[in-house]
Amino acid sequence: MIGTWLLPGLRKGVMVLNIDLIPAQELAARFGFSGPNESFRAFCQRLGIRPIRRNPNFYDVVHVRLQLDHAQNISANGGDGEQPATGLVEQRRRRLAKK
Repeated sequence: MIGTWLLPGLRKGVMVLNIDLIPAQELAARFGFSGPNESFRAFCQRLGIRPIRRNPNFYDVVHVRLQLDHAQNISANGGDGEQPATGLVEQRRRRLAKK
């Protein structure tokens, strides 16, 4: 579902902003749940995924992606802020060195 919001632009025109929303039923199915039941909502709460304000049946796609990335320790620049490791052995060494 795509909502279109009209915001006043910096110039004389109008800036159009598309906000993608996903129904709770579809998000639950993508996560492998039978529906948006209590276990699905507890799973979302553990990850910090919240429905949009005033409508618990829709979720913001960008917010869901950011929370999933955060839960998996993935940042926007690809990794945890360092240069990406070249191989699996190097990734393991870096991961163990952090502990």
